[in-house]
Amino acid sequence: VGIFTDRDLRERVVAAGADLDSPVYRFMSSPLITVLENAEICEALALIDQAGVHHLVVVDETGRATGVVRGQELLRYPSYGPLVLAAEVSRASRVEEVVTACRRAPGFARSLLESGAHPDRVTRMLTSVCDAACERFIAFARDRIGPAPAPYVFLALGSQGRQEQVLSSDQDNAIIYAAEAADDPTVAEYFQQMGSLVCGWLDRAGYPYCKGEVMAQNPRWCKPLDVWKGYFSEWIRGGEAQQALEFSIFFDLRPVSGASELAAELRAHVYEELSANPAFLMYLAQNTLQ
Repeated sequence: VGIFTDRDLRERVVAAGADLDSPVYRFMSSPLITVLENAEICEALALIDQAGVHHLVVVDETGRATGVVRGQELLRYPSYGPLVLAAEVSRASRVEEVVTACRRAPGFARSLLESGAHPDRVTRMLTSVCDAACERFIAFARDRIGPAPAPYVFLALGSQGRQEQVLSSDQDNAIIYAAEAADDPTVAEYFQQMGSLVCGWLDRAGYPYCKGEVMAQNPRWCKPLDVWKGYFSEWIRGGEAQQALEFSIFFDLRPVSGASELAAELRAHVYEELSANPAFLMYLAQNTLQ
């Protein structure tokens, strides 16, 4: 009829100074939150998230209790975040469904932290949800404005690029498209429209606009590959504090959706420039110390 855990003992009995001769039922949690023996781990995690509990009672098909599983035990599975929220986002058929799922991420993060999850796992979970939202929003954008006229890649930057998003993270992203399409204004217009749609939907989903305008909806950060190579060459060769700051934001680039080879080619270019201009690393170190 109920469950009495170590946490109940600490918070409801010891901390409250309750009489130790009292019956257990006065302090137990009831009704039970149960999960079937053959349920998938993602279902158990969803129950823990929704109910705000740390233990689930495992039952067989007749409803008989056969064991107890702790949220802490489920945290051993490194893919717990994507299994629950990111999977829900990926299956969404409407923008509002993605928004609703993303808005659940803070509550899930709280329950994970309270269950003893390492912060690194929580930030990765938060990032995985944002990644999934980006991919789904990009698909919705293509449905609305048509197929992409040239190869492109949508980049995560900053904390999302490092997979270190926290609850207060804003969005930092960009778009690179093929250099061959650089002279076609309709291509630039298409990708800026895609960027505006995706960034707007991300804002609704709980990832606020970047105050520094480092987003794919900003024409400056929605450019062909050759322009991006020029940006990094200028930052590295310039050797100024502001350029080191901009470089540090964009250096964390990570492809989220699209032609990842465009991001790989840009990163190779960055490494070549750094090898030829090692003095830039001094400015980067100074920026870090400041």
